[in-house]
Amino acid sequence: MSFSAGTAKALRQKETQEERRARIRMGKRNQPILLSPACGGIHWNEPIEKHNITEGILIIVQFQLLQGLSVLDISSRTGKLWLATLEYISTIQGCSIKYWGTEIAQGQESICLLVESKNARQWSIFQQSLGITLMRSELSSQRRPTNRCSRISLPSNVEEMNKLEVLMFKFDSEVFERAGDKVREILKIWEGRWRQEGIRASGNWLEDDGHTYVAEWEDLISAAVDSQDRILMILAWNWDEKSVNTTEKDARNLKAEFKEELATIGAKEIAINEFLLSKSAHNNFKVKKNNKSVDTHPQFSVDSLASLLRVPPLRRHSETSSGTRLRYKNKHTETIYDAAVGRRQFPGPSGGYMKIGDFHTNMRSSPGIGLPTRLNHCPDTELLWLKFEPGKIHAKKTISERLLQLRKEIDIYVGYRAPLYWGRSVHDPDEWILMIDWNKSKNPYKEGPDPVDITSETKIVQDLVKDFVFLTGALTREPKAFQVGFTHLSNPYRKGFPIMEVTRFEVSNDPQKQAFFQRCYESFKTDNMGQEQTWVTMLRESPPDAASLPATGSLPINPAGRHMNHFFHESPPSTTSLSAEAEENQIPKKSYFSAITMWRSLEAMQEWYTDYASQCGNYEELGHKLEKLRMLCGDIELVDSKVIDMIGDCYEASKAPMPASWSTTGIR
Repeated sequence: MSFSAGTAKALRQKETQEERRARIRMGKRNQPILLSPACGGIHWNEPIEKHNITEGILIIVQFQLLQGLSVLDISSRTGKLWLATLEYISTIQGCSIKYWGTEIAQGQESICLLVESKNARQWSIFQQSLGITLMRSELSSQRRPTNRCSRISLPSNVEEMNKLEVLMFKFDSEVFERAGDKVREILKIWEGRWRQEGIRASGNWLEDDGHTYVAEWEDLISAAVDSQDRILMILAWNWDEKSVNTTEKDARNLKAEFKEELATIGAKEIAINEFLLSKSAHNNFKVKKNNKSVDTHPQFSVDSLASLLRVPPLRRHSETSSGTRLRYKNKHTETIYDAAVGRRQFPGPSGGYMKIGDFHTNMRSSPGIGLPTRLNHCPDTELLWLKFEPGKIHAKKTISERLLQLRKEIDIYVGYRAPLYWGRSVHDPDEWILMIDWNKSKNPYKEGPDPVDITSETKIVQDLVKDFVFLTGALTREPKAFQVGFTHLSNPYRKGFPIMEVTRFEVSNDPQKQAFFQRCYESFKTDNMGQEQTWVTMLRESPPDAASLPATGSLPINPAGRHMNHFFHESPPSTTSLSAEAEENQIPKKSYFSAITMWRSLEAMQEWYTDYASQCGNYEELGHKLEKLRMLCGDIELVDSKVIDMIGDCYEASKAPMPASWSTTGIR
């Protein structure tokens, strides 16, 4: 092939690629891009600096709660989450909560929240905040939350309002082009009629809610704005009943007449919601807000997850760097550099959050759907809490000697299948924990092709443990051992992390609530210890100031701890008045959720909780994750964290002995 022929072929391929791109772009023009929300055709992910919008913006957020929930009961979990949400939003710079109201239809409560923003920049900050994401566990899957923006002026005499109606009329783009002026004319006439009847109405246009903004479509934004459906949103305010001249029947007739008039000129979808503005609920929010100090952080002694959950987080918005979906804070990066230069031992927690914009566009289904993933997992590890009589020697043997004897007996009967480990409480020397890591897989090279009777081996180990408890006179914390559904063998991951923190929560028996509780905990634990590999990459690509490094260069940094796992377990209340059968049948079981974190040392644990987590004033970074756990815990005082020092040689002693020809000090 000649050079000219090859060049021509390459040009033909290039032209084909350009034609293909043009065909795709034209296809996108034929299927208009849906922008969300529609403040002058600007999506909240689009850089706001490109546009010149200086007028005030009203943010209208609507969502529906699960059946039976209400934000008006401030003593309920839903009410508490709503108050926390309002308190957080009220601290966003340049945004102010104007009104919120409730509507009940078919037993479900819907909420409308109006937030006024000074300008487009503040609106953008609101979209990049948590917004109402704290309420996610309470939201219905029947109707996706909406988050719209429009330039609508609010009435001035705010104290007299008692009802808000949100009216939305959707028009095809062709109808809007043909009848847009007529719609504006009708709206102007009706605003005058409503005012005479004691109703103040304000309306404006916005585009439909829909697809996520994509940067490569920037040149198509104008075409999309011109071609997509338009929504006429109207906010109608009813004044205090004493000053309203019209009756309820007359008001319904007015709305019906207005709807019919717009329908005749092409409105294809009509939605009307009526929200009552509860003065008592607003007063409760004001009292809560005024009593909350955002300038000082209360002093608490924090040394565990249980004590950390008892610290009320400061619900204060912190503006963070922008990104595409998750918002990560810079504080974690600072602690990595501090650890690298020796100003602290370990990095602090890392984390992110979903902004209200992404929450709105991605909220497609209820978070309560689905069961906890580990409820039915086969138990691989068993935990047993034991309390011994102080200072008692059992048949001239200490507890440690008894445990070594128990391990030897288990090894004789079942071998490597049930390695036994134990630890001692840091705060109570008479409280111990036993752990059995079951290895239920079969080694065909050692055991041959014949099946292994796991059931009988399990029974043997359980009998040996019962004999141990009887001989030592120990008291068990629970009627039976916890069965833990670990997804991996836990022993190899505990190397270098000898301190075990086990935190127990009493949770609801409802599977959907358990599923959301598990998700909340997983959100809390995800990445907040950090990953060593990412730190190495970060330090290599962006090292700290060389002048601050020690003479030997950067110090090796390690995570302070690792979140091992979490699991659900049930247990009936302990009682001596009922038989086991009666106890099983008559007394309902309580459901618990336990979480295990392994720490490098007590000092590492203290630094993480005391020096960082309890002092973390960034609500987006950590506070909102703790908030959801606190709300779902029920009685926060019942949350319990046990800190166990796993006996240093208990792992080594469980391994097979080294050959006699080997030595830890060198070759003989």
